[in-house]
Amino acid sequence: MDLDPDPGLPPIEISMDPSLPDLVKSTSIWKKRFQKKPLSDDPAVASLDVEYNELAQAWKKFLQDLPPGDSPDFQGRAQSTDDVVAVVRSARAHWSSSSSSSSFACCIPLADQFLVSLNAHVVLLAALLDSDLYISLFCGVLQSLIKASSNYPSPAQTLLKALVDVNEAVSVLVRDCPGFSGGDCLPSVASLYALIFFFLEACIDWYIKMSVCRLLTSHNQDLYDDNHALIDNIQNTARDIARQFADGMDLDRQADEAESCKQTALSHLKQAQWREVGSQGPERRVAAQLTWLRQFIWDIQRDASRRSQLEQARETLLPDLFASVSRQLRAVGGQSGGVVWLKAKPAVPPLEELGLLKDSLEMRQGTRRKLTKVSLLLASKHFQNSYSNEDQIAHTDPGSVIALPDNILPSFQDWATTGTSQIHVVGQRQSSTPTGSVAIVSATYAGFARQAGLPVISHFCSLPSQCGEGKSPFEAGLIALAYSLLRQLFEHVPPLLDCDVESQIKADRLDMLRGTLASWKELLSAIDTVLHFMPPLLICVIDGLDVLHDPSSTDQHIRSLLRILFRHARYPPVIPMYDGTQKSVLFKGLITVSGQPGWLMESLAENQAVPDDFKAANQQVKLDRVMASDTWAVTMST
Repeated sequence: MDLDPDPGLPPIEISMDPSLPDLVKSTSIWKKRFQKKPLSDDPAVASLDVEYNELAQAWKKFLQDLPPGDSPDFQGRAQSTDDVVAVVRSARAHWSSSSSSSSFACCIPLADQFLVSLNAHVVLLAALLDSDLYISLFCGVLQSLIKASSNYPSPAQTLLKALVDVNEAVSVLVRDCPGFSGGDCLPSVASLYALIFFFLEACIDWYIKMSVCRLLTSHNQDLYDDNHALIDNIQNTARDIARQFADGMDLDRQADEAESCKQTALSHLKQAQWREVGSQGPERRVAAQLTWLRQFIWDIQRDASRRSQLEQARETLLPDLFASVSRQLRAVGGQSGGVVWLKAKPAVPPLEELGLLKDSLEMRQGTRRKLTKVSLLLASKHFQNSYSNEDQIAHTDPGSVIALPDNILPSFQDWATTGTSQIHVVGQRQSSTPTGSVAIVSATYAGFARQAGLPVISHFCSLPSQCGEGKSPFEAGLIALAYSLLRQLFEHVPPLLDCDVESQIKADRLDMLRGTLASWKELLSAIDTVLHFMPPLLICVIDGLDVLHDPSSTDQHIRSLLRILFRHARYPPVIPMYDGTQKSVLFKGLITVSGQPGWLMESLAENQAVPDDFKAANQQVKLDRVMASDTWAVTMST
């Protein structure tokens, strides 16, 4: 029933908020955010409408799958660039104050660049009919991607890098072509944003794939690199539109002429992406399959090209890497330091290995199967239960000085710059801090190698505070090391692998590796197998191996892991590949430890080549004397 107001109260003065119509409109736009938009009669705008609908549905699914804390607060209204700015500033503040702020150091300048060029999108989109719908969807998706990625250094950095390039392409168009957003240019604007919306769909797909494979915390995944062809397409389209606006040249004819001059795998991929943009129904499914195929072919060719370039450039890349590291190295006197050079066993396998090698060669001639890199990453996602990606990097002060005895530093330089496969072990008898100088050597070298874009697998060992049932901290730490190395190796294999049908890296075999030492033999077999697919240069850094050593539970397991690494380090520079070709391989291993690990010296000694006139016992005495030094180094070379 209706209630009359209390006659004793003064009358309520009702005033209309002048912003109320805008608020109603904004709320209406928000409520329609996932509704299918009718297609325009203009073909170019119709393509944009198709991509609007596709992006809206992809965004809806994305939001449903995100954890609550990873989704922005949209406040039930249409989204604008102000909302995007707020999300970016919030993420920037988080990166600056985070305990892992060094991991996000590259994100902050990229965020600033992104904000500077953001408003250019509004200038162009505002020229379109239903611009409020386009802008709201565009800004909402940007917020979701940035917010979701903000807790993961690599996705955040590479997403921002991609968005900055897209923003700058649009900004140049707005800056260099004043008056461009007029009615005559609407088809060009619509075509450009159809491609940009398609790109945002690809970013969502990339994030979901990384999430499914549990690779969001990986240090090797790169959204920008994986979507480089699409970003390049956007940049080229913006440039073509600018030229069209300047001289009236036909855009489609110009694009066709440019593509006809260079029919490469990359140009085929770009053409496939254009065919998919604006398509619907069965036509879109067929176009999407073609795009996937073209992308896969391009990935294979690009990987082969990069491996070839790496093989040719590694002789200069290693000295350049050492030059970067050496800025923090200082040779000091007054400390006892010992150095031993060991000659690894010859590349010809011993008799007990010949039978295994013969079986391996016979298998190569037998039934083969193809494995994709993606399938390996998906099949090994449960490995993440055994380790943390944070243990693969160590944050150090960029200005810190690494002091090493003056006779140790030359051995490190020789290992770091020589073009032969080597294992270099650096030890320190005592460490006054949790991060001793030898640990800083590993952290600094691995960090600079990653910055240089070189293939790196690294792990900084520690004893976990919580262990699974039936596992000691030593066992859990060793399992974390091995699974971490294998998972990183999977990230460095080619997009397509040619393997034996009984290969240890098949999905069903990987599923059997459940984070216990019961499957240690199978785990080592998988590591051994995938090392045959290593790039022409692979840097392996392990720090704190001594922390994991326990005579009763992990001694033999650590020795067996070292045996695998030593074996691959002493392989000849050229090894046969499954396809009958040969590939030059350079394996650089750096191991840093504390204390006096006699077990490590025994492992080194058993893998060295001892001359007939030199007794192994004498060599062991030499190793023992070196290990008694404050800091010592042992290099095993082929």
